[in-house]
Amino acid sequence: MTPRIRRRAGFSLVEILVATAILLVIGGAAATLLLQAFALWEHGVTRTRRLVATDSFLTAFARDFTAAQSGLGFTGEVARCQFWTLEVPAEQSPRLARVEYLLAPDAILRRADSDGTEPPQVTRFAPVEPLELAYALPVPGDSDDAWTAEWAVATNAPQRVRLQPRPGARHISRPCVLTRATP
Repeated sequence: MTPRIRRRAGFSLVEILVATAILLVIGGAAATLLLQAFALWEHGVTRTRRLVATDSFLTAFARDFTAAQSGLGFTGEVARCQFWTLEVPAEQSPRLARVEYLLAPDAILRRADSDGTEPPQVTRFAPVEPLELAYALPVPGDSDDAWTAEWAVATNAPQRVRLQPRPGARHISRPCVLTRATP
């Protein structure tokens, strides 16, 4: 007679603990990667929104500033400027409008008031990079313009406006200089 070999049914406690530990390590690594991917995605979406809003503001400001009317006055500070520009609404004739830009740390407001009979049109660009303004007229014989933080000339608009990043701007590293088409 041969002795019978007894087979065991199921897994031992050690085998179950080892399998559980392996699953926990793999699950933890997967969860960490997933959370990092979500954070990276959110950062990309936030940056894209900020850059799109900043680009929309720069496009609108460039359009308004290049059409600024010199003889009607221009007032400007580091975080605000107001001037008259030639505005061309869609499917309408061009009209003169007083435009004001207010630069806050995370948003920029554009107010346009054409003839005073309608309420001003307010456009909010947000979130945007924090910017500040500087103004200049070209100096004859000087390659570098004399930039100033304020402008208040009732009869003349500056020839150039510089939009420069404020401290804390993360995605814009260089100033943007806009020049009017006509002095």
